[in-house]
Amino acid sequence: MTDQAGVTTARIGERAGRREQNKAENRAALLKAARSVFAEMGYGAAGVRDIVRRTDLASGTFYNYFKDKAEIFEAVVREMTLELIRRHRSGRAKARTAEDFFRSHFATYLHFVVNDPEILAFGRANVTPIRALFDKPDLQTLARPLLDDVIAAMDRG
Repeated sequence: MTDQAGVTTARIGERAGRREQNKAENRAALLKAARSVFAEMGYGAAGVRDIVRRTDLASGTFYNYFKDKAEIFEAVVREMTLELIRRHRSGRAKARTAEDFFRSHFATYLHFVVNDPEILAFGRANVTPIRALFDKPDLQTLARPLLDDVIAAMDRG
């Protein structure tokens, strides 16, 4: 009897694990498609339908992950911002002079954009909607590490 219960519990755990993996993959597919659509069409011209068409997901699936176009746009910007901040941290931490600090900061940004043309297209096509996100508290929180690094560098002289 214990064996059967153990096997059943294992199967339930397996299904839950697969379900979570599917959810993560669906969300990632939607974010990837949205990034491409927004880069090509811009926020104003893009629609949820355009994003879903770039995936193999059913149109209703979108709403299991995002409430609307604005929410997925913000998620795409947040994802790119997190990656850029992650890349910035190590370079800024190694800087010993103000020139090194800013050179590292700008070089990291330029490499981020140059190595992925879609990021550059995304930025060009969405200047105004990206700028509108600057006032959002969660995105301000993401930028906080840069300010902290600037203050720490100033304290170090």
